[in-house]
Amino acid sequence: MGVSAESPLMTREERAAIKQTICRGECVKSVRAFLDHSSRGFGNSWLEKGNQRLGDRVASGLLQIYGSERLTDFRTIRVYLPVVRAAFSEPCLIDESQSVRPRSTLALMHWLSAHNPDPTLGPVISNLIDELEASLRFDLRSCPAQTQAVHPWQKTP
Repeated sequence: MGVSAESPLMTREERAAIKQTICRGECVKSVRAFLDHSSRGFGNSWLEKGNQRLGDRVASGLLQIYGSERLTDFRTIRVYLPVVRAAFSEPCLIDESQSVRPRSTLALMHWLSAHNPDPTLGPVISNLIDELEASLRFDLRSCPAQTQAVHPWQKTP
């Protein structure tokens, strides 16, 4: 069952696609902090670096924070698009290998593109989708050893 362009409600399948990557507890708190700083139009280096470590978890965090109806508010979109872009700006820093590929985030951006209330944001969303699709081809093996995030389950040399 599909959703009409007028309805911002997500189908069960759309919601499941976005929630493939889990964002809980500290992750959601981090996304809230990034959104707060984005809405004020400024950031700081430790917050930006933390955002760069999120990767695909950003989509699940946004869905939990805003819900599908608020995700289509044009003011909200203007706040979270920079956060999404930054979450993939440094793929070598993403601290969970399964979060490097933006599968959930692409599902969210395609859904947003279909339900975008502001025509001026259409090109911005399309450009972000293009960037995310290009990042699907990113190979973690290309990261210099000193820039790769150390995952909690990995032993350090």
